[in-house]
Amino acid sequence: MMTTGLMPNSRISVRHLRSFVMVARQGSLTKASKALFVTQSALSLTIHHLEEDLGVKLFDRTTRRIELTTAGEEFLDSAERLIRDFDSTLRSMRALGQRKRGSVGVAVVPSVMASLLPDSAARYIAEFPGIDVRLWEDTARNIQMHVLRGRIDFGISSLWFPNTDLAFEPMFDDHYGVVVAPGHPFAARKGHIEWMELEPMQLVGYSVDLETQNQLAYLPGIVDHLRAPRYQASNAAAIATLVRTGLGISVMSALSARRPPLHRLTFKPLHSPGCVRTVGVLYRNEKSLSPAAAELLKEIRRDLPKLARLPGIRVH
Repeated sequence: MMTTGLMPNSRISVRHLRSFVMVARQGSLTKASKALFVTQSALSLTIHHLEEDLGVKLFDRTTRRIELTTAGEEFLDSAERLIRDFDSTLRSMRALGQRKRGSVGVAVVPSVMASLLPDSAARYIAEFPGIDVRLWEDTARNIQMHVLRGRIDFGISSLWFPNTDLAFEPMFDDHYGVVVAPGHPFAARKGHIEWMELEPMQLVGYSVDLETQNQLAYLPGIVDHLRAPRYQASNAAAIATLVRTGLGISVMSALSARRPPLHRLTFKPLHSPGCVRTVGVLYRNEKSLSPAAAELLKEIRRDLPKLARLPGIRVH
């Protein structure tokens, strides 16, 4: 007996729709079953289940032919549209999984952008030209906020402040040191410099909203004017100019000191106390990366061994 309307536990699936459309187009259960590679009895049962769930008769059957009813003709266009939408969605999802389309957004601190991103991003773009890639530099604090707000897929920086909604996977340790002009007495020194040796010197520091100065502000065992220097700048070019002209020295991580134009100055590691920033991948906790983002991160990780050869860097 036919029911009216959809049953509470409907058995309708895309298989039922494909079976219905094939029978309607072939006008024969025999031809349709061969095209679908199923038995005629199985196909007949599938159509019966579909009619039962819909509560309407879709075909008029005789001993020699099968024809659509008025309800069947009305349902045919909808069924074909549903199948097209379903197939289109599957193709779209497979394209995402195969990295043929999609987008990825990544924010990194400037030192990482200069040293780690160029080669890996170029390889990625060449291999997956259908994916839109957005890369930009930002501060560690801003990167963390972008990740939390879902504006980017992941960030690469140090952890500005702990947050239970954030996952942080360390990539490498970046040791701090002093940056001096080539003619400075420290430039000819072999080995490391101790913090106490900096106390009588003028320091040119980063602005307080940047990770370097934020970390130094909480470093125990150093004097106040090293924590909060009188002269501060927000970019590497300004600091390089001030240090090169002899206004003072600067303190920063080993990787930061390799950025142009700072790379023309001399970097010496600092000890007593040692100071290290740990740089890693930031992403939303319990949220999987998209296939496009995961593949880009994989490319970035491939270049980490290059950093291991640099003085002051220890790759995890």
